Amino acid sequence: MVPVPSLFSTGDHGCLRSDSQVSSGSPRLPSTTQQASSNAESVSERNGSGSGATGSFIENVEDRDRPGVPTEGTCDVSTWATHNPGARIIQPHRSRQISEAQRASWAIAREHRAAKKALLDKAVQEYLAQQTTKMEEIAFKHNVTVEYLKGLVGGETHYHSSRKVQRHNALLHVKALEVNADHPCRTKYLLKEIQQMVKDDECLQNLSQEEMDQYVSMLEEHRDMKTHGVRANNVAAARDVLVTTDKIAKELNGLHNRTGIYATLLVTRGHINDSIQSTWTMTDNLAEFWEDVFGHQIADIARQYEQWACTQNQNLVERDSLGSLHKQITKAISSGLEKITHKKNIVMNYHNYEMAIVETGSCFWKKLSKNEPDLFVTELNSRHVAGDTVRKPRKKRSDAGITRKCKAPIGSKENVQVRKKAHSSHRHNLPKSVEFISTSNEEDSEEA
Repeated sequence: MVPVPSLFSTGDHGCLRSDSQVSSGSPRLPSTTQQASSNAESVSERNGSGSGATGSFIENVEDRDRPGVPTEGTCDVSTWATHNPGARIIQPHRSRQISEAQRASWAIAREHRAAKKALLDKAVQEYLAQQTTKMEEIAFKHNVTVEYLKGLVGGETHYHSSRKVQRHNALLHVKALEVNADHPCRTKYLLKEIQQMVKDDECLQNLSQEEMDQYVSMLEEHRDMKTHGVRANNVAAARDVLVTTDKIAKELNGLHNRTGIYATLLVTRGHINDSIQSTWTMTDNLAEFWEDVFGHQIADIARQYEQWACTQNQNLVERDSLGSLHKQITKAISSGLEKITHKKNIVMNYHNYEMAIVETGSCFWKKLSKNEPDLFVTELNSRHVAGDTVRKPRKKRSDAGITRKCKAPIGSKENVQVRKKAHSSHRHNLPKSVEFISTSNEEDSEEA
C-alpha cells in the first residue's frame, strides 16, 4: 500500500545569486508606551519633517466600521506588505461603494433576468426533446446511428485548458521545413514570408484529413523534442542551464517579494564530463538556515551535491528505471509506516503481500479504532482453530524439539554477565609520605 570540482556561481566572483538581499535583522514591535511616545515622530516623518528611519514600527490600520479611514497608534503585521512598509505594493482591486437604491435596482434586474432565463431554458428543453425524437425517427428510417446523424447536423465544441496544435501552425511548420532546409543561418525566410507562401500554395489549402493529421503530429513531435530533447554538446547544455536557471531565479525572487516565501535552488551537473557550473540561488538570509541547522555553508552543500550526482553516473533511462522506481516506492512506504506507527524497524510484509494486503482500488492510510484490532485477532484465532491457512507458514527449524543451552552473544560485552569480585576484609595500609623533610647542614650552608 503506497501513500499516494569547481564550484562557482553563475554570478560575478562566485557570489550568491540573489536579486533581493536584505538585512537579516527584523524590526522590533514597540510596546504600548513606545507607541504613544513615538506617535508624534512617526506622524512628522510621514508629513516630510523627519530625516530618516527612527526604528519605530507604527502602522496605520483601516477602521473596520469606516473602511478607508486609518486608525493611528495601532500595529498590524498580519500581511507581508506590513512587514515591508518601504516596498512597492501591488494594490488589490477594491469594490466600489454601492448605494441602497442601486442595490434595489440591481435586485429587480436580477429577478427579471432569472425569469427570462427560466423561460429560455424551458423552450430549449422542449426543442431538444423534439429534436431527439425526430433524429431517432430519421436514424431508424435511413438505418444509421443517432451519433452519426448528430455529427452531420451539428458540430461539437471542445474547450481545452492547454494550447493544442492548430491547423495554421502545422502548415507553417511544414512550409518552413520545406523552404529553409538548405538555407544556412541568417539567410532563412522570415515568418511573414512563410505565411504568404502558405496562402499562395494551393496544395496546402486542399488537404485531406489524413495529411492534416500527419502534419499536426509532425509539429507535436517537434515541440516535444524542443521541450524534452537532449542538447547536442556541452556548450549548448551549459548555455541552456544558464538561461533557464536565470529565469527560475527571477521568478523565485519575484514570488519572494510578493508573498514573503523562502526558497533555495541548487543546480549541479549530472556527469563529470559536463561543463555545467554548480549554481545556487537563495532568497534573503536563507544561508543562515544551512549553517544553523546542517552546520555547513551552502557552498559545501553544493559541493557534496555535485559529488553525489557525478558518482551516480546515470543517464535518463537508468535514472527512470524500474529498479529506481521500486526503491522510491519502498522508501515512501517505509517512511509512511514509521510516521504512523512511530516505530523505526517496521517493514512491509512483501512475502505475503497478495494475502495480507487488501486491494481497494485506492490508496490511503486508515487508523483503526480500539475495538477493530480485537475483532481482527478474534477472527484470526477462529480461522486458526478451524484449520484455515491464513498465511504461508514459517519454515520449521532443523533442530526443533532438541534442548539447547543458552550461549552468550559473541562480540557483545554489554550483555555478558560480569562476576562480582569478592572483596577481602583485610585492608592494605599504604605507606604515607613524611609531612616535614629535614635538610642537612651542607644544604643550609650552600643556601647561605
